[in-house]
Amino acid sequence: MQAALINLLQSDNPHLIVLMKLELPTETVCLSSGLQVPYGGDTYLPADDDWGMLSHVNVVAWGQTSRAVSPDIGLLIPSDAKIQVIASKAVEDSRIRIWWGAVDPDTGAVEIDDEDGPLYTMYLDTTDTSFRVGDRPTLIKTYPATAHQLRPSTRQRLNPSFHKSIWAGETGLDNVTGITDADGWRSNDPPLSGRSTSGGTVGGGGTGAATRNLV
Repeated sequence: MQAALINLLQSDNPHLIVLMKLELPTETVCLSSGLQVPYGGDTYLPADDDWGMLSHVNVVAWGQTSRAVSPDIGLLIPSDAKIQVIASKAVEDSRIRIWWGAVDPDTGAVEIDDEDGPLYTMYLDTTDTSFRVGDRPTLIKTYPATAHQLRPSTRQRLNPSFHKSIWAGETGLDNVTGITDADGWRSNDPPLSGRSTSGGTVGGGGTGAATRNLV
């Protein structure tokens, strides 16, 4: 934790804040837990006209072995259209980042604990919008960044478009058109099997064949 944040937390009346950045395919949602906060070139709002408010980020008990560290997030979304967006399959795997820090109520200075990066980096898994009439809580279930590589994605393949999404303008795969074999990955990897035959002399000069399977 940075010294400036420690000093602010030791002052008379620091305002603690949580920042959430939700990166959807079509837009980015930046919400804070109570104050308008500029950070990292973005403005985090305590309430957005369409996306509403950040209601909670679940507490994760450190030391929980055998469980992935990835908290649930609650939003109070007033817009029916945005609820449909957040519940659609198109936004699955969207990245979510969480920071925490404090604001000096006298000067407005903002100090965020980002020395080691965000507090959490996770990805949108599922949403629960089965709320009661008159109530608007939307629960976002997440999974951690360490599990991201294990999720199947038809978009992430060795092809020009995905290659350029990582290295913009790089054209090294544009003319690679002669590859017809499909490369498997993880559970889609084809079984490693084959047959080889070796000849040998058996008895009085007859030829026999020994066959083995590669598994």
